[in-house]
Amino acid sequence: MKETNIISLIPIADLAEEMQSYMPVSISIGPGGEPCVLLTNEQPPLQQGMFPQTVTEEAYDYKIVILQEAGTQVLHLPNEHWNYHFIQQLDHGHILLAGARSEYHSADHIEENARVFTMEGECVRSFCLGDGIEDLYVAPDNSIWTSYFDEGVYGNFGWDTPIGRHGLIRWDDEGRQLEHHDSSGDHHISDCYAMNVVSDEEVWFYYYMDFELGVRKAGQSVYYMPDVEGASHFAMHGDKLLMNGGYGDQEQFFELERNGSRYVTKRFVQFRKPNGSLLRPQATSNRGRQLLFLDGTELFRYELGD
Repeated sequence: MKETNIISLIPIADLAEEMQSYMPVSISIGPGGEPCVLLTNEQPPLQQGMFPQTVTEEAYDYKIVILQEAGTQVLHLPNEHWNYHFIQQLDHGHILLAGARSEYHSADHIEENARVFTMEGECVRSFCLGDGIEDLYVAPDNSIWTSYFDEGVYGNFGWDTPIGRHGLIRWDDEGRQLEHHDSSGDHHISDCYAMNVVSDEEVWFYYYMDFELGVRKAGQSVYYMPDVEGASHFAMHGDKLLMNGGYGDQEQFFELERNGSRYVTKRFVQFRKPNGSLLRPQATSNRGRQLLFLDGTELFRYELGD
């Protein structure tokens, strides 16, 4: 029976004021380590009760909250018809918002699901990052990494030749492809469950069907086999890996250590709040050795190796 390591976390911020009349869409850790929060006044309904809309008939209000050392920045985007799911800071003066879905209507009408805003709320450019985005992170050099779930890999929403068919793509900040995962051979990505952008040259990705963990550096990839299936977030430090339980068990974490080409579970990990109650994150993000959680209106951060 493996032991459970209980870790008590202290919130790094309480967003009660910023979240008044708003609900969370997603959180992320920006390229400089800054927590970013995307909020909306109302969750857009799903198409057919299953699929997120790309463009909504009704307008929605979004709020962006970025926690910097110099203070908290807040940006309001009212009356938006684009359905946003991801937020990252871009070149310390712009915000990248993207929707998970993009519809292919025709060669002359492809929905551009990524938009770059100034901190004053002006949209300065847009481009298409493909349909079926699972994760999106900006590297310190302003390149953009996107991973894709199965519909983005195999096609839906009008895409016969989907942009995300390789499962993992790196872009420049104008939306031009720089590189992609080699999806041939034994390491085809059917669904990229999790991604962690460590630096300009290093990205980790965890994918189905074999639940392998890939590490891509300078255009080359190596692969490991962790003994956890279905995780959606992970952090790494040295030979250690911290993964959540996957398949709906977001509160359970596993600490693994590398043994050759495998990562083997050494212990379970539970995060608790200062009052002793279990941390129940509504949203989670990761970058390098860091994990970021939103529980209610409180943000918590953990660094593997602390």
